[in-house]
Amino acid sequence: MRRTDVLFLCALASALLVALAARTAQARTPGELMREPVTGMEFAWVPGGCYDMGCGPWTQDCELYEHPAHRVCVGGFWLGRFEVTREQWAKVMGAAAPGGQPLAKDGGDLPVALVSWAEARRFAARLTELSAARGGGAFRLPTEAEWEYAARSGGRMESFPGAVSENEAGWYYENSGGRAHPVGGKARNGLGLHDMMGNVFEWCEDVFDRGFYARSPKDAPLCVDPGRTPADWRVRRGGSFGTLARDARTAMRGKLEPDSRDEFTGLRLLREPDSALPSPGKP
Repeated sequence: MRRTDVLFLCALASALLVALAARTAQARTPGELMREPVTGMEFAWVPGGCYDMGCGPWTQDCELYEHPAHRVCVGGFWLGRFEVTREQWAKVMGAAAPGGQPLAKDGGDLPVALVSWAEARRFAARLTELSAARGGGAFRLPTEAEWEYAARSGGRMESFPGAVSENEAGWYYENSGGRAHPVGGKARNGLGLHDMMGNVFEWCEDVFDRGFYARSPKDAPLCVDPGRTPADWRVRRGGSFGTLARDARTAMRGKLEPDSRDEFTGLRLLREPDSALPSPGKP
């Protein structure tokens, strides 16, 4: 067989695989679930789409760096149905949660906190390694654009996840009693995701830049340059049990140094799409 024929067949096979993956992704329904085999972590399917990211007429009390609202498109992905818990952290990292955080006495699953951005990325990388032999897939932190798209139930005009009241959506300063609560205790949004508001902040992959929205690309944006922002910060989203409700809106952009830890900050993982995964259905 000639070399040109081999190259043609390889290109054809690659195109067919891409087309098959695209058709499979399109066939999935929003909120379908898959379970990661090492920890049992559940992931909900978030279909790709375009939306207006940032501060628009659907929200209020915005900071300057939440402007301007701008058009953004993201591909489909799986996102953790809940925040990563202390038990899941211990299973992956082989050690107790940072700071010796205890498990919930009532049997609930408390979100892990005291996790730096760098540690959150190592957790995702380690889970990818452990899951590889069992078809678990590849995991990472979501980008800021992916996070907001998912929090707003696929880019809907929601100030709080699921278009419900803040008290129904999450745990924050005014209703938390000054502590984190077991995951899943509040209403899910339109994609079946819980705690996208409050409980603990969730790290995103992006570098924080106050002015990024003014120069953001439309397709799959990821900020890797702080621009004129005079600090080395990473984005964290969703607010926490220690923030006011207004500071836990879906558009609110939080920030923290990448090596810093605090009791208010944890993580939620994204799983890259894979056409081979089975899906047990909606929650």
